[in-house]
Amino acid sequence: KNLKKLKFENIHKKGKVVLNKYERDLLQEVLVMGLYLLQDVRRNVYFNTKFIKYSVYQKLTIEKQEQNNYLVWGRGENKFFSFGDWKNSKSRGRQIVQITNKKLIMIIKLWAKFNKDKYNKPILYNQRGKQMTTNNLTKYLKKIFSPTGKIITSTLLRKLSISQDKNQ
Repeated sequence: KNLKKLKFENIHKKGKVVLNKYERDLLQEVLVMGLYLLQDVRRNVYFNTKFIKYSVYQKLTIEKQEQNNYLVWGRGENKFFSFGDWKNSKSRGRQIVQITNKKLIMIIKLWAKFNKDKYNKPILYNQRGKQMTTNNLTKYLKKIFSPTGKIITSTLLRKLSISQDKNQ
């Protein structure tokens, strides 16, 4: 529904350069929904995920890559998440998750268009323009999915995803 709103608001138009507060929040809502609905569901790892160019990521030390979460953006196949800071990272190490969903790629491209100044900065911000915390992200997910009449969190989305995988 919000993806249709984005198009209705003409955020995707080529000539558009600056977003107002409402459009910026709408775009972030669509980004968050895409992160949780268009790929395997993760815990609240996106609250501290930084947007970084592929060329910059390659120059990071292994230690830096293993300490942080990144949305790595490059050409072709070089679009992925690098999760170095997550619940089981000490025992399982860093995880690389390729971004293959075309809709999610389109959403991230649109987000990147209006966030060129956000390289090596967090991808999600709260109402005050500060980096989200895990608690902020939980509340944000509840807000986004409130039109469903259900309280939806990343934990519930993960459980639904896991049970759906078992049924297939």
